[in-house]
Amino acid sequence: MKMSCRAKKEKEQSTTDKQGNVTSSKVLTEGKSGKDLVLTIDIQLQKAVEKIIEKNLRSAKQRGGTELLDRAFVVMMDPRNGEVLSVAGKQISNKNGKYKFDDYSLGTMTSSYAMGSAVKGATVLTGYKTGAIHIGSTQYDEPLYIAQSPPKKSYQNMGLINDLTALERSSNVYMFKTAIAIGKSEYRKNQPLPIDPKAFDTFRYNFSKFGLGVKTGIDLPNEATGYRGTSTQSGLLLDYAIGQYDTFTPLQMAQYVSTIANGGYRLRPQLVKEVREPDPQRGIGAVTESVKPDVLNKLDMTSDENQACPARLQACDAEPKRDSLFKLWQQKV
Repeated sequence: MKMSCRAKKEKEQSTTDKQGNVTSSKVLTEGKSGKDLVLTIDIQLQKAVEKIIEKNLRSAKQRGGTELLDRAFVVMMDPRNGEVLSVAGKQISNKNGKYKFDDYSLGTMTSSYAMGSAVKGATVLTGYKTGAIHIGSTQYDEPLYIAQSPPKKSYQNMGLINDLTALERSSNVYMFKTAIAIGKSEYRKNQPLPIDPKAFDTFRYNFSKFGLGVKTGIDLPNEATGYRGTSTQSGLLLDYAIGQYDTFTPLQMAQYVSTIANGGYRLRPQLVKEVREPDPQRGIGAVTESVKPDVLNKLDMTSDENQACPARLQACDAEPKRDSLFKLWQQKV
């Protein structure tokens, strides 16, 4: 892409006399202006998103318990083609009693975080893939008491729930029990929980198919992959299943959600839409190259799972509850 857009310098050969005066010259190679890039970013949307981030950060800092809150990110990606429509990040600081905002858009791909319940969709799909659960599988949501460990539980006891309800209500215990099955173990109250350490590799391999824990493929330098824990203690596998162990970047999360939304195609995030010839008079010239969607991999899911996954995302959006998989914050732009 860089080579196709680069300008070409004019080369000229000159002849001079003994005094250094040019006596003749001829053009060996004509110069040519570089081509123009048309980006996928919607600039009006980008500006609106940045205002929304600042508004919500400022509002959040008015509440207690937000001492560590100092940044927020938004990545909007078209799941049909991988085009990045908005990539925004802001850091907030208090300077002499006034809030100051600094741009941190690069943090969407260079910084990573424990993403919490947002990864539960990947946990459920990993359960499908490994046979630990299937569509409609039920689990009893109740506190788990594991020897020499504090109780592991959801924010409330939910009783008997299936996979869809587990995502709608953000059940931790459903994910814990799915992880236990993937780890080839069985929960017994107040007993140790032996886990096959290979279960960590199983989770990470399946998560990587969504773009979690690996580079997204975006054409920018210094992309981070996130932190990968080294301990294989059984409790940490349960933490992994609810997004509280390995860390992921905001851009990885956008790719993950897009992969589920489009039926299982992991697309490379694209920042360039097309390349055009320069045209000083019209401002933009003819298209010389269009960037096509680049499929990095496809999820190995059954047709039923392909249909069920986007439906489960929509259900979570339609009835957002406390800490649900995907909350929709309605904003007036």
